[in-house]
Amino acid sequence: MIKVSILTQDFITYKIALQTRKLKYVKIQDQVANIFIKPLKYDVFIKMRDVLRVMKKSSLKRDVESKLISGN
Repeated sequence: MIKVSILTQDFITYKIALQTRKLKYVKIQDQVANIFIKPLKYDVFIKMRDVLRVMKKSSLKRDVESKLISGN
């Protein structure tokens, strides 16, 4: 695992040095990966869920039921 991490870091450093990639600062509250690895406050969770376009269970159920009824 360490070797892969070092290779990845070297690759990214190389691409930045060539100016083929740029780093952009992302505030911690805007990092979508947090939804998978950290306990979040409810409002932050809802924001991340919406960014990822995750459907609420109730709307997904309605969508499936309507398709079954209409035959599509």
